[in-house]
Amino acid sequence: MERIAPAGDVYQAGTLSGNPLAVAAALATLRLLDDEAYARLGAITDGLASGLRAAAAAAGRAVSVQSVPGLLTVFFSEQPVRNYADAAACDLEAYGAWCRALLSHGVYPPASQFEAWFPSLAHTAEHVRQTIEAATAAFMEIE
Repeated sequence: MERIAPAGDVYQAGTLSGNPLAVAAALATLRLLDDEAYARLGAITDGLASGLRAAAAAAGRAVSVQSVPGLLTVFFSEQPVRNYADAAACDLEAYGAWCRALLSHGVYPPASQFEAWFPSLAHTAEHVRQTIEAATAAFMEIE
């Protein structure tokens, strides 16, 4: 770290990049993560992803929800999204309308189809339930 400016000759920029407090917080977090934590994170993510799929299906909406523990994205597509071309072919207008409807129900989703949701260990079953409830209503409201 001595090489990083302003002390050193290497300039590095970015939000919190190289910030000692951010690095210390990240290291403390990583020390707390164990197999049980990752299993819980997977369960939270799976619960949210499956709930969003069910909400869309109940509203007759064709979506593909791609997920891995700690990340998910809802794509307005009948096919799985595996690359940028697949994502770009999704119904971006419907995604935008759904996002605006979610906002009206108190859920702040990623504003772009090309961004991910980040379920975390801070999210409870109640948070997931409330999000799915809002998503269900939002799916029903959009054309």
